[in-house]
Amino acid sequence: MKTGEKEDKNNQLMRCCNIFPTYFKNISEMTLYLAHLKKAGINVVWINPIQLAGSESMKKSNAITGNAENVIRSLYAMDSTKFIDPRFSVVEKDEDGDMIFLSEHRSKLGILESKKFQKTIADTKEKRESIKIHLEKIKNQDSLLKKMDEEIEDEKAIIKKELKEKEYFLPAKDKEDSIIISLNQIAGEQDEIKKEFRGAKGNKELLGNLKKAMEKLGAQQKKIKAKIKEKINTKPEIIKLMQKRAVIIQEKNILDEGLMVLEKSRDDLLLKQREYAHELDRLAIKEFTEKAIDLEITPIFDLVLNHVAKGSPCIKEHPEWFSEDNTYLDAKAFIYSDLLNSTQLNEEKIDTIKKSIDTIIKNFWKPFIESYINEYGFCGARVDCIRKVPKEVREPIYKIIHDLVKERRNLVDEGGKALPSVIFEEALFSDCGPEEFVNRVGGAGGTHITGSVYYAEKMWHGGLPKNFNIEDFYKRKMASVGVVNFTGNHDHFSCAMTVCREWALKRLQGNTELYNAYQSKIEERIKLGKPLSNAMKEIRESIFTFSYVQEIINELNDINNKETIVQFVRDYREKLVTNMFAGSAGYYMLSGDEFAALEQPTVFLRPNEGAIYPQVTLAILEKSAENSGLAEEVIEEMASYRIKADKSIDADFKKLSDENKSRLQAPFVAQIKNEINAGLEDPKKLFLKKMIEKGKKRAEENKKPTEGKKSQSNKAGQARKGKLSDLPDYIVLENEAKEYFGNKIKESIPCAREFSNRWGQPEGLKEFINIDFFKSLNQIFDQLPLPTTEYWSALFLDESHNFFTIVKRNGRDYLDNQTDVIMINLNPSITLDLTYGDMKKFAIDFQSRQGKPINSAHYHESYGCIMGLKEQSSATLHFAGKITIDPKILKHFKVAIPKNAKGSVSDNSVRRGKPLTLLYELKSSSSSSEKGKDNDQKNISSLPKP
Repeated sequence: MKTGEKEDKNNQLMRCCNIFPTYFKNISEMTLYLAHLKKAGINVVWINPIQLAGSESMKKSNAITGNAENVIRSLYAMDSTKFIDPRFSVVEKDEDGDMIFLSEHRSKLGILESKKFQKTIADTKEKRESIKIHLEKIKNQDSLLKKMDEEIEDEKAIIKKELKEKEYFLPAKDKEDSIIISLNQIAGEQDEIKKEFRGAKGNKELLGNLKKAMEKLGAQQKKIKAKIKEKINTKPEIIKLMQKRAVIIQEKNILDEGLMVLEKSRDDLLLKQREYAHELDRLAIKEFTEKAIDLEITPIFDLVLNHVAKGSPCIKEHPEWFSEDNTYLDAKAFIYSDLLNSTQLNEEKIDTIKKSIDTIIKNFWKPFIESYINEYGFCGARVDCIRKVPKEVREPIYKIIHDLVKERRNLVDEGGKALPSVIFEEALFSDCGPEEFVNRVGGAGGTHITGSVYYAEKMWHGGLPKNFNIEDFYKRKMASVGVVNFTGNHDHFSCAMTVCREWALKRLQGNTELYNAYQSKIEERIKLGKPLSNAMKEIRESIFTFSYVQEIINELNDINNKETIVQFVRDYREKLVTNMFAGSAGYYMLSGDEFAALEQPTVFLRPNEGAIYPQVTLAILEKSAENSGLAEEVIEEMASYRIKADKSIDADFKKLSDENKSRLQAPFVAQIKNEINAGLEDPKKLFLKKMIEKGKKRAEENKKPTEGKKSQSNKAGQARKGKLSDLPDYIVLENEAKEYFGNKIKESIPCAREFSNRWGQPEGLKEFINIDFFKSLNQIFDQLPLPTTEYWSALFLDESHNFFTIVKRNGRDYLDNQTDVIMINLNPSITLDLTYGDMKKFAIDFQSRQGKPINSAHYHESYGCIMGLKEQSSATLHFAGKITIDPKILKHFKVAIPKNAKGSVSDNSVRRGKPLTLLYELKSSSSSSEKGKDNDQKNISSLPKP
């Protein structure tokens, strides 16, 4: 039965999870993650681009190590609008590149199509074997041809030698100038003239005559060589050999043509395989969105309107659609991106671009969006990089999205879920202020837009600079709901890693020598009037803080290091709730932020299609492995070479103490290990080469020559003296290295970081961090009102750094609208005791922060919007974390209790594997007299000061 549009129970405040695709094995695994997100209180899921990505290679700096590396296949450089990137496909491939048919595919495709799929795979295998046999035949023909060419050249050399000694008649117009001469005679005369040249310096006349004589001999030489060549090619023995060669070439050409036919047939079969994989992926994506909708989570896809991959077929088909802008090394921007630089365009060019917009939308974007909404079932889009996409493009595209989603919502079955359409605009990385950004880019009908609180430097009292409320104010003009900040970001770091890096920078600042080295380049560029960009500073920070980041991670993995762990959790929670609640319309998190995971997001692959952060480790690199010390020594040597190659780093490195040299070397060591573990051939070959050298040296020193070494070592040993490119295939080197170090030199150990193990969440954090704290925060959003144009927020942190408070207001003054006060215990190890007196003190501190004249009406009203006055109602209070509430607070304030709370909410923080404490509890009068008996319960002795 068809029904009308359902009532929307979602209050539109975004609690979004960015399901980052490379964190998951495939689309189906992302679907399994949805139930977990529902428990956490998430109401929107955004999935980054999953279309087939381009293969253009470029240099990027690794976010963690700061080292430059070659990368390919950015998720944000779409090559195909049809096929899903193999990284996320539910169909795996074997080592030949053929699809692997699984029994579960039969239920999806049906029996008949499954048999066709299996036959296609079998036929492809058969074609591969035929190609292999054919290539062997071609190889044999090439070998015959090479031998024949050698035989012909040998025969020609013999004949040529005889003919060079023979004299030839060279006629001339003047019979007296005719001559009989041989090539050898000419060569002798040329040598004599060269000797005369050396003695004729300064004698211009003689030099001129000698030059003419040389030119004459050269002309004679050329004529004789032509005669010799003609005679050689007409010799019967040469003609016979050339005829044999022609037969070999003819046979080879037939084989080459046959190979082309076989390869074409194989490619057609591979395309069929991809078609079947596409169908299975399509069904998997549909299952993903259906599951999300069933859980009342709005699924949105990533829409990259600005560009496509440089090798994308649509660029070849429609070159007129694309700009000459080469900002992106791996992508090509659409021509309409030029409109935002319209001051540099003439009116004719602007008109041409505007006319192309309808064509591009109709023929490219509309079919693509229809597939994602009608076919896959998404309910909106996150729109990438709107600063480069003009309003003239976004407006019609947003209308298409809204209309398509509305149509789907109107056609849902009686029991179906009706979710709102979401258009979430990414508005980061701009070089202008919020007001200018709004004026330049313009609103186009989006619902949500990103804010930049993530980048904020907090003030001493825990609050944000005023400009973040200003940013929220202007950006709300572009979005119907409001501004969304983020806890973690795929262009930067997870929430926990962001905190980790902040800690690491503080530790770096405590190391005077190393910090001065870090600052030297920054200060030098400032003096030159060419300050480093934020991106370059971030790279430098990654290099200099790397050792401290690893040090902190090690501390977090030590469950006995309670003080550091609790302090880290406290800072992580502060970072989390700041970004969740500062914005007017919610937040988005990166997958794993709910666990304080440290996994680094990346949209790229390595040139060999390997992972940037491999989930395997070469066995010999494990600290506990035999010979791991020797392997570490080799990698440190390799790192030293890289540091020397980086002049700016090497200059700093040379000045450092040994301890700080080790710290600065650490990111280069880590980078090399990542490259080896990812299977990059050059670093792996160099590593094996050096390990063999050390293994051989050690064997000689121990006078225990390794048996059977001759089989591989002669070939490898010869190459070891040459260039890196001259080394034998690394498999040959592996086999030789194995003779010294055993299987650990070639075996890899899995070190999976995935949802099932909380993406490698440090051991020490497991006791305190789980989804229930996240759920308690998300429940607060259910009770918050939608923002108005007058929305603003203020943040407070008490002196103990345990109690964090967010005030959210929907009015410029303090009389109208609701005030929501969110109070959160950041410290998971203690219960905080909140009294009515604490609330009065907070109201006074809030009043002082507003900057209103003392005793003015506004001054008293700011106090009243918290505590309530005659004409003002008191604030609505929301709580998260372990807090005990004074009964007087319940009488005076509206306390928002989630519907399923029943007076108290279980924290379910996992301590020793069991749910323990109350999130917050309603305090009885008797409990007041017992205050202080529990060592883990503390009253809020010092709320924020102005």
